[in-house]
Amino acid sequence: MRIPIGWTWDELQRAAMHGGVTVLSLVRLFCYSMNRCWRARNAKLHSREIGTPVGIAATIVENLALLDQVTS
Repeated sequence: MRIPIGWTWDELQRAAMHGGVTVLSLVRLFCYSMNRCWRARNAKLHSREIGTPVGIAATIVENLALLDQVTS
Protein backbone atom coordinates (compact mmCIF):
# COMPACT_ATOMS: atom_id res chain seq x y z
CA MET A 1 0.00 0.00 0.00
CA ARG A 2 1.29 3.41 -0.90
CA ILE A 3 0.48 5.94 1.80
CA PRO A 4 -0.45 9.35 0.41
CA ILE A 5 1.21 12.41 1.88
CA GLY A 6 -0.83 15.48 2.69
CA TRP A 7 -0.79 18.29 5.19
CA THR A 8 -4.55 18.59 5.55
CA TRP A 9 -7.36 16.06 5.57
CA ASP A 10 -8.61 17.36 2.19
CA GLU A 11 -5.16 16.90 0.61
CA LEU A 12 -4.97 13.39 2.04
CA GLN A 13 -8.39 12.53 0.61
CA ARG A 14 -7.50 13.93 -2.83
CA ALA A 15 -4.22 11.98 -2.87
CA ALA A 16 -6.08 8.83 -1.85
CA MET A 17 -8.67 9.24 -4.61
CA HIS A 18 -5.99 9.61 -7.30
CA GLY A 19 -3.49 7.16 -5.83
CA GLY A 20 -5.67 4.06 -5.66
CA VAL A 21 -5.79 3.98 -1.86
CA THR A 22 -9.03 2.54 -0.57
CA VAL A 23 -11.19 3.94 2.18
CA LEU A 24 -10.37 0.85 4.22
CA SER A 25 -6.66 1.71 3.97
CA LEU A 26 -7.33 5.20 5.27
CA VAL A 27 -9.43 3.82 8.12
CA ARG A 28 -6.63 1.42 9.03
CA LEU A 29 -4.11 4.26 8.89
CA PHE A 30 -6.29 6.36 11.18
CA CYS A 31 -6.91 3.50 13.64
CA TYR A 32 -3.25 2.49 13.84
CA SER A 33 -2.28 6.14 14.31
CA MET A 34 -4.75 6.64 17.16
CA ASN A 35 -3.66 3.36 18.77
CA ARG A 36 0.03 4.23 18.66
CA CYS A 37 -0.54 7.76 19.94
CA TRP A 38 -2.66 6.42 22.79
CA ARG A 39 0.01 3.87 23.69
CA ALA A 40 2.66 6.62 23.71
CA ARG A 41 0.42 8.73 25.93
CA ASN A 42 -0.03 5.85 28.36
CA ALA A 43 3.69 5.13 28.40
CA LYS A 44 4.44 8.77 29.23
CA LEU A 45 1.77 8.80 31.95
CA HIS A 46 3.21 5.70 33.60
CA SER A 47 6.84 6.87 33.30
CA ARG A 48 7.83 4.31 30.69
CA GLU A 49 10.06 4.96 27.74
CA ILE A 50 8.29 6.31 24.67
CA GLY A 51 9.49 6.46 21.11
CA THR A 52 10.05 9.51 18.98
CA PRO A 53 7.29 10.69 16.63
CA VAL A 54 9.33 9.32 13.71
CA GLY A 55 9.58 5.94 15.46
CA ILE A 56 5.85 5.89 16.09
CA ALA A 57 5.16 6.73 12.43
CA ALA A 58 7.57 3.99 11.30
CA THR A 59 5.76 1.46 13.48
CA ILE A 60 2.41 2.46 11.97
CA VAL A 61 3.71 2.08 8.40
CA GLU A 62 5.36 -1.24 9.27
CA ASN A 63 2.13 -2.61 10.77
CA LEU A 64 0.14 -1.52 7.72
CA ALA A 65 2.68 -3.15 5.39
CA LEU A 66 2.57 -6.41 7.36
CA LEU A 67 -1.23 -6.40 7.35
CA ASP A 68 -1.21 -5.74 3.62
CA GLN A 69 1.04 -8.78 3.06
CA VAL A 70 -1.24 -11.01 5.15
CA THR A 71 -4.45 -9.90 3.43
CA SER A 72 -3.02 -10.00 -0.12
